[in-house]
Amino acid sequence: MTESWQSVLVGGLVVGALVYLVIRFLGKGGGKGKGCGKCSSSP
Repeated sequence: MTESWQSVLVGGLVVGALVYLVIRFLGKGGGKGKGCGKCSSSP
């Protein structure tokens, strides 16, 4: 039983990381995101 929820948790983390990376790459390349990554990251 523990393996099932652990796999779901790990899968969710992996999917979340992939989505986060994709959003960051899309934000740098095209202005699809609400805010630009350069403006928010740079001081």
